[in-house]
Amino acid sequence: MLFECTHCGRCCKLAVRLTKEDIHRIEMLGYKRKNFVDGFVHPRMKRLNNACFFLEKMQDGIFYCKIYSARPITCKRYPFRLVTRGKNFELVSDPKCPGVGKGAYIDYRIWLASQKTTRMNFKEKGN
Repeated sequence: MLFECTHCGRCCKLAVRLTKEDIHRIEMLGYKRKNFVDGFVHPRMKRLNNACFFLEKMQDGIFYCKIYSARPITCKRYPFRLVTRGKNFELVSDPKCPGVGKGAYIDYRIWLASQKTTRMNFKEKGN
């Protein structure tokens, strides 16, 4: 699959569940949990103006993440996600993301290894 981020901010307008590890990484940057987490049982990223709490729009219209180095795992994976198909799973992308189909080739084996996933029954959608 081809992908290159266009900094459109679409991914930052999706609801994002947070893991304990996500929350910890963000707190390590100096942010207080109460300022960026909504929910207790199923914590998710707080939203402002229908977008992520940490989304910042520059004067030139480009969006950026204030916590990019510590962003949640869901954000790191976007626009890709794993979909289970019986004993196999596929790497699929958000068709609404304008960066899909542009830029560099993303090798699904490298992407999979970066996600610390150990399942072996894997195929890239379309192959």
